[in-house]
Amino acid sequence: MATGWIITLGLAALVLLGVGVGVLQAHAQRQAWRSILGESPAPRRERPPRARPEECRTCRTPTVVLDEHVRRTH
Repeated sequence: MATGWIITLGLAALVLLGVGVGVLQAHAQRQAWRSILGESPAPRRERPPRARPEECRTCRTPTVVLDEHVRRTH
């Protein structure tokens, strides 16, 4: 009985290893085609600027959404 589980787990590990290798090969092939075609890699997306917290005039608590803070707290 234990032999069956060992074989099953071994086969599952081989399948996962094969999938991982396949993903890595596909990525490398995509990069190779990009370099052959002269395409630049995808540009990094810049994050939008973070909202700066405003200070509540009543309690001096810094909060990003001032209207919601005032409605819930005061």
